[in-house]
Amino acid sequence: MPAPDCPERPTEEEMKAAKPEDIFKKIDADGNGTLDEKEGFRALYCMVEWKYMTEDEAFAAYDHIGSFAGDDGVVSPEEMGKAVEAVEAMSEDELRAKIDGASMK
Repeated sequence: MPAPDCPERPTEEEMKAAKPEDIFKKIDADGNGTLDEKEGFRALYCMVEWKYMTEDEAFAAYDHIGSFAGDDGVVSPEEMGKAVEAVEAMSEDELRAKIDGASMK
């Protein structure tokens, strides 16, 4: 996909204060209540540009979140919640292995 134009970088305070549902709504560019591949790519690309995550972390997040998309190929807020819960349940070693594995693709 072509590189998107990223909006202005959110401040650390804005990032800490953001609620998951607010972040989801920001990423949902077309406002349809789900995240498609393009919206997810744009969000992760910008996170890397803003230095909030590494490229390897973004690839791992893209793969991980995408694995929770249903048959419709999009991620609902509920599916995103399950993806986040799965990451939170991982040990540091499991998370590092997932990131390292995504970077080898």
